[in-house]
Amino acid sequence: MKKLLDPFVYLFWASQVWILTSCPALQGLVLKLGMKADRHADLWIKIFFQAVVRMPYAFFLHIKEQIKKQIVLPRVAFSLTTKCTLNCDKCLVHVPDIKNPEIFSTSGCIKSLETLLSCVDHIYMLQFSGGEPFLHPEIDKLIAFCQTSPKIRHLDIITNGTIIPNEKTVRAIRKARASVRISRYPRELQPNVEKLKAILTKNNIFFIHEAEGYWNDLGNYDKIQAGSPKRRFSLCYQRLCLVFFRGRLHLCTGSAVLREDEKNNLNFKDDYIDLNEPHTPQQFRARWRKLCKLKKTSACSYCLGTTYETQRIPVAVQRKKEGNRNV
Repeated sequence: MKKLLDPFVYLFWASQVWILTSCPALQGLVLKLGMKADRHADLWIKIFFQAVVRMPYAFFLHIKEQIKKQIVLPRVAFSLTTKCTLNCDKCLVHVPDIKNPEIFSTSGCIKSLETLLSCVDHIYMLQFSGGEPFLHPEIDKLIAFCQTSPKIRHLDIITNGTIIPNEKTVRAIRKARASVRISRYPRELQPNVEKLKAILTKNNIFFIHEAEGYWNDLGNYDKIQAGSPKRRFSLCYQRLCLVFFRGRLHLCTGSAVLREDEKNNLNFKDDYIDLNEPHTPQQFRARWRKLCKLKKTSACSYCLGTTYETQRIPVAVQRKKEGNRNV
């Protein structure tokens, strides 16, 4: 019976990925509704009707963007640091495997954001990620910069819930009306999470403490995986979030991580847009359209992908000694 149902599961999953990557406005709607649903699970009926009412408007926005030939990025994860307070095995961004973790300079981050924003019409959601973004000593200045840009529709900060941000950071988050997304890990790894949630609540900052779940085992990126890279790419949910890392815009996390891995020595020139090099908006648009037509990336040959077929593993299992937990 399972074999009979597999094609239908495949089509259902693939259609979701295709629709959400094809229509950024719809993904922006899904992200907003998903944030509400996570925090107010008892209001799922209200959320459903909101989706029905707002979906035509999302398609209207999409058509408008297409007519104007706008470059719209649905969601971009912007890395502020490769340092982290945890040492998770099977980390999505392989932070424990980075030999020399660092915190990226404030001026460098702002310059990268300015370059990216000069080339696009708008970004539905910009997410500050890491590592652990609250380790950045001047994250408040980066939040304030994003607040001044009309091209950024919403700012979201992804944290592992181990650090309490200082008062300047809390004020900046509140003023920018940003949200905070707290990963849900075992309690022993998040001793400060309830205090963090209390501070966010007191300051009227919207946050999500994610529901318990699982991680996907993406592999170690150290050998070519069996199966079709094109098929994995067509089903992969990582495609729904672009990654901006060291001045390069990647289609997925795997591409960004493998670009840093010198031992593989892969040629990724066709897999990302390097904004460290001079780009006019016209050049960026041409490169972006070419990137959107890719059927797979080099990373797909080394990554197991985030699909319905990927093996589920426990969340945030800690390594004992190795890694970069020396923050």
